[in-house]
Parts: sequence; structure tokens; C-alpha cells
Amino acid sequence: MNLKDAQIIRLFESYDSYYLADIEKLKMNLKKFKRAFQSYYTKIDIGFSVKTNYLPAFCKAVLEEGYKAEVVSGMEYDLVSEIGFKGSDVIFNGPAKSSDAIRKAIVNDSLIQVDSIGELKYIQSFCEENQKQIKLGLRLNLSVVESRFGISKNEINEALTVITESQFLNLTTLHCHQMPAFKSSKGYNELAKEMLEVYDEVSQNGFDIQTLNMGGGFASPMPQVLIEQLNFTPPTFDDYAKAIAGEIANYFSETTFRPTLILEPGLAVLSDTLKFYSKVKHIKLTNSSYSAIVSGSIYNIKPTKNKLNLPIRIIENPAVDSRQSIECTISGSTCMEDDIMHRNVQINVAVGDVIEFSNVGSYTLVLYPPFITPLCAVLDSSSFEELKSPSNFKSVFTDYKL
Repeated sequence: MNLKDAQIIRLFESYDSYYLADIEKLKMNLKKFKRAFQSYYTKIDIGFSVKTNYLPAFCKAVLEEGYKAEVVSGMEYDLVSEIGFKGSDVIFNGPAKSSDAIRKAIVNDSLIQVDSIGELKYIQSFCEENQKQIKLGLRLNLSVVESRFGISKNEINEALTVITESQFLNLTTLHCHQMPAFKSSKGYNELAKEMLEVYDEVSQNGFDIQTLNMGGGFASPMPQVLIEQLNFTPPTFDDYAKAIAGEIANYFSETTFRPTLILEPGLAVLSDTLKFYSKVKHIKLTNSSYSAIVSGSIYNIKPTKNKLNLPIRIIENPAVDSRQSIECTISGSTCMEDDIMHRNVQINVAVGDVIEFSNVGSYTLVLYPPFITPLCAVLDSSSFEELKSPSNFKSVFTDYKL
């Protein structure tokens, strides 16, 4: 057993389950993602999708690397402000921003990407009342993908009229965040083309668009064991870059002005930055089927309860003498019948062993419910320093009246 696996086993003296977060992996993924796009179009900026994993240690790494933060709520806005992001380095998206958060973003010169005419009119009213200039983006609802978000093409003229009639509103950004079927690069290429059509129309109406923001939703690099379970081959970073940045580069190839292209990756750069570790508590035979019951649950690794079997690894506990070679289901600790973490796997395992689940960096921490068991600790994968303490009775129930 190597030293790291020995430490992973020892940590169960202090924790029932935990995550290991790889901060350097996140930095490397962000660099790879940006370089792929820069190989087609040089003016690239990144807005890290905070909603996908708001672990403060990750957000701090994003700040240190010089990227922007993309947030969708007042809570996330307050988090990145506390971490140290300047207001001008925060992109504020979302379909139902609170009035308080909108006002805060305006005062701090953040870029608000408007999702509806009603939101635009509220911003107009506040800016005029407070004599405050602001740069705005319009989130577009393009026809390539059916979506409930953004301003549809038949509303664009109304939005432009509101902006034109106000001396305080300055439209500088066009934004699109829609995910094509199977996350296809072809779909993103079609979105980029339609975005450029809108850009052309808006520019001809006198608006000085400085930034095109193509949002996120991109697939992450995947291990083969995951690809084999999909009915499509996920595009690479280069596939996306060619489809989006290549299209934009071609459009502006004969112009002196080139807007900045912003991407908002989340899952694409986060999936392989987190691993989850859970101890085998029981092995039992039920109706001719074996189950290995662990201390964690499906909510720790797949809170949306998708059917994919994530990559796993058994870390054998040296204190255990004998193991069973069984085909089994790995099931979680909750009382839900569908708390199935991995189906039909052949493993050599014993009570006391640890199971490592990979590719759990996206949405797990932020979607985990305080259901039966509070969220576990998150540790640094290099130093084993605690980046998040395990939640407990007090942290879960502090806002309740007992």
C-alpha cells in the first residue's frame, strides 16, 4: 500500500466519509480550456461557474489565476466578494436575481446579464434614481435550443428601446447559455452563428458590443469507463474551441475590432477535481444478490441520481484479513430504495475497506441535501488540510427555532 492510500485509510479514524479536492488539477484544467480557445481566437476570458462547485478553496484558486467569477445568486455574489473578487470581475447571471443582489452588483460595477424585460426595467429604475452608469449584457434566448431562459428574439427590440431611452444603461455584452443535445460541438457552432447574427443586427443599431459570452454547459474530459456508458462521444476542448472561437475568428477576420469572447465553464473543468471516499460498513446477501453498504450515499456522488456507474477503486484496509470476490451493488446509507451508488460490479472487498469514487467535482457539494446525514468534510488532496469541516447538528439546525 502506498503512503497516500495508507493516509486515506487512517483518515477514517476522524471521518465517516470525505472528499479530496485537487486544487492544482482545477488550475491545470482551466489553463487547458483557455489555451484550446486561444489557439483559434486570442481575445479569450474565463468566468468560472461558481454554482457548479462553490468550494471557497476552488474560488480562491480561480481568483489567483486571474479569471472572473460567474454567479447566479446573491449568496454566490457575497461569497466571491468575501474571497476578494472585484465587482468588475464578477458576471451576474440568473433568471430570478433578488433586488438586493441586483443593487449590490450595480453599485460594485459588476456585469449584470439581463434575463428578462422586467429585470431590465428594474435596473433602469434603480440606475436613474441613483444616477448610476452601468454596463449590461443581454442573455439571449436563441432558436437552436429550446430554453426557458433569456430574452427571446422577438423581445430584443423592446430591450434595446429601454436601453436607448436611458442615459445610464450601456449595452456592452451579448450572452448565450444554452446546451445543445449531447453537448455537441455542432450545436455550439450553430449557437455561435446565431449569436453573430444578433451581434450584426445590434451593432448596426449603434450599440458598441465589446464582449460575446457563449456561457458554459461543455462536457468534461472523461475516462473510458464513462464514455462507454454514453450514447455519444463527448467533444474535446479543441472541438468546442474550433466550433465557437473558430467561427467568431472567421467572422472578425477582416475587421480591426475584435470583441472579447467569454466562456463560463463549470463541469468541464471541475468533474475530475474531486474524489469521494466512503467505508464499507456491511456486506449482505438479499434475494441472491450481494450489496456492499457504505457510509456515504448517492447524494455525495450523483445528487441528480443519474444511472452512470462512476469510476471506482477499492482501497484495501490492511487490518482486514480476508475478502470476498463478489458481484454486487454498492448502496448508500440512506433509507431510499434508489440510493444505489454503483450497479453490478465485480469486486474483491471486505467490511472496513474504502471505496474511492472519481469524477464527482461537479454539483455534488452544492446540491447535496441535509437529508439524514449532513455533508461530510472536504480535504486538500495534497496536504489533507480541512477545506470544509463536516456539517453537524449545529450547522444544519442553526437557523431553525428549536
